[in-house]
Amino acid sequence: MENLTLPAIATRDLSLITGMNANFDVARSASLMALEESVKEESMIILIAQRDSDKDEIEIENLREVGVLAKITNLIRLPYNAIKVSIKVLNRVKINKYEQHDPYLVASGDIINYSNDNLTDKEVAMTNVLKEKFSEFSSLKMTGNDFEILSFLNNIKNPNELIDMMLPPLGVEFDKFQDILCILDSEERYKEVYKIIENRIVVLSLENEIEQDVKEKMEKLQKEVYLREKIEILQEKLQDSDGSGAGSNYLEKLEKLPIKEEFKEKIEKEIDRLKLIPVGSSEAGVIQTYIETILDLPWEKEEKPDINLKEAQKILDEDHYGLKEVKERIIEYLSVLKLTDTLKGPIICLVGPPGVGKTSIAKAIAKASDRKFVRLSVGGTRDEAEITGHRRTYIGAMPGRIITGIAQAKSNTPLFLLDEIDKIGSDFKGDPASALLEVLDPEQNSNFSDHYLEIPFDLSEVLFVATANNIATIPPALLDRMEVIEIPGYLPKEKVEIAKRHLIKKEMEEHGLTKENLSFTTAALTKIVTDYTLESGVRQLERLIAKICRKCAKKIVADEEGKIEVTVKNLHEFLGKELLTFDKQGNKKHVGKVTGLAYTSYGGDTLKIEAVITDGKGHIELTGSLGDVMQESAKTALTYVRTIVDKLKVDKDFYEKKDIHIHVPEGATPKDGPSAGITLATAIISALTKMSVPEDIAMTGEITLSGDVLPIGGLREKLLAASRARVKKVLIPKENIKDLEEVPDDIKDTLEIVPVKHMMDVYKIIFKED
Repeated sequence: MENLTLPAIATRDLSLITGMNANFDVARSASLMALEESVKEESMIILIAQRDSDKDEIEIENLREVGVLAKITNLIRLPYNAIKVSIKVLNRVKINKYEQHDPYLVASGDIINYSNDNLTDKEVAMTNVLKEKFSEFSSLKMTGNDFEILSFLNNIKNPNELIDMMLPPLGVEFDKFQDILCILDSEERYKEVYKIIENRIVVLSLENEIEQDVKEKMEKLQKEVYLREKIEILQEKLQDSDGSGAGSNYLEKLEKLPIKEEFKEKIEKEIDRLKLIPVGSSEAGVIQTYIETILDLPWEKEEKPDINLKEAQKILDEDHYGLKEVKERIIEYLSVLKLTDTLKGPIICLVGPPGVGKTSIAKAIAKASDRKFVRLSVGGTRDEAEITGHRRTYIGAMPGRIITGIAQAKSNTPLFLLDEIDKIGSDFKGDPASALLEVLDPEQNSNFSDHYLEIPFDLSEVLFVATANNIATIPPALLDRMEVIEIPGYLPKEKVEIAKRHLIKKEMEEHGLTKENLSFTTAALTKIVTDYTLESGVRQLERLIAKICRKCAKKIVADEEGKIEVTVKNLHEFLGKELLTFDKQGNKKHVGKVTGLAYTSYGGDTLKIEAVITDGKGHIELTGSLGDVMQESAKTALTYVRTIVDKLKVDKDFYEKKDIHIHVPEGATPKDGPSAGITLATAIISALTKMSVPEDIAMTGEITLSGDVLPIGGLREKLLAASRARVKKVLIPKENIKDLEEVPDDIKDTLEIVPVKHMMDVYKIIFKED
């Protein structure tokens, strides 16, 4: 062997054999210096493979015992302080010694020459056997490239050279490749390569046998069946049960889930089923969706969100104007949550008219309690499966919307908003309200059972908040699990303030406007609120402001105006004529015509009730789209009037000789409720006695057969409507005096509010002059 000493470079993941041309990049400083030195040594260099390719530092104990001698044929400097090297490998080199020439490495070793002279019979035999085996390997692999390689290998006589050349086409792994290159004994190298090629031949034989079996069956089967049969044959031939592929990934994820072993076993069975089914089949898709749904759910317990009450108060004040009592109640609720560290208290239900900010308050609670926000609109839901999920026996089965929301939030401690819970329905598909009982019950929801999952899921850390417009339509069992927080409609001045603080700013940003382009006067905003909107919330107000912004944007773009100020005088240019007109009560008196007060989802309003007595046979006619409760109230009022005919000094038999027609104008608008009782009785008394009723007096209250006046709801909104209609005096039930605290002082100052306990109190006030 010829001995030589040359600069050396440590290579990573680079398999080199004698006669090979190769290119690689050099960036390490020691390797770059070694290159420079090798240029002085007739461009000869020794390349040695690292055992651990991940190490950047060159360590002698990390280098192989055998490297290669190479001649540098070309160097190209790269822009990132590296060099692209082109080499030709000349020989293997047995390394005897390393020397560290700071900063590069020098290696001394003996060249391993391949000679065809003086070959032993054993070496010739080994060469022939390897050629035969490679020929068998090539025939099984059946690629043109392997036949070309075989032709080249047949001309090689030295077994060591033949082994080197066979390693790349056999696809030997890098570490095994280097191990064989480092073996010096020809017989030992032969045994290692023989094992590899024999293994390759066995695998290829099995693959070809499987291919042949599958091809025979493909004549009558479609492609899906072909894939299935191939998997079956693979399992028969190779007994493959290693759980590789997607199933293996699923098993790894399953192992980490904090669920009971019995449920893990159930999911493992589904994963095993998935392995036996072709990927393209519909059943595989169903099983895969089920497995992924379970694995993607947030099962692990999360740290409970921290509640900062000062921050919560700040968030509520920034996002919502007014609503002092509502905010105070929410802060109290959050305080209890913080102290008890449990969610086993009642569920909050925010009740109020549309557009008053129920959903935005729920979002503010989520933000204040550092929880993710999930909104679920249950309005109109009639199928129980929407809540509890479909059983997997159904086509298109999927989890319920509760579990779907949890999966989307990727958290098991979100705030879950059940929106429009008063509009939930039921039919032959089940009762969703009953399904929600389990969800909202803190004693049960720690083991919530979704029919699709078939595995209990813990909802005990979910903060549920519900919203509704009408508390009367919420199922009683559901209402029993909730604590109601009523959000009243906004007063006109509150709407104006909300517009100033929030709506105008929001709409101007959305329409590309600034304070330099557009401004509103307070009087204009007040007129929009009173004459163009009829609502308790501010949605229509927001739409009207958006309409003004659009028209202003058009004018600004067309260079008609630079700065626009919306005032009462020019408001009609943007919104057209006034949409609403309110009855302005004067000083006139009318017989059989009384002003009542009504409460709707849009707020309060005045209500005219008329009664006319005509000759007839005691028939009573009720018109004006009156509901059942209001019709019963009218009949109750009439019966009461019949009991006091002596005091009224009218014919005792009037109900037999006269027809009574009661009408409530605006017949296209449905009306219902008991609070018009005293108004109906007053109208009947006025029509019978011909005594007039001042139109600037309004009243509200339920009446009984004995004439007692019972309390009513919506007093705040009703008094606001009375003030707006310029009513001077309002009669209210005495039991409603306590509700006057909720009425703003500026409204009470414009009205004379008179509490009444009995219908005779009303009679004395209304007809005192007569």
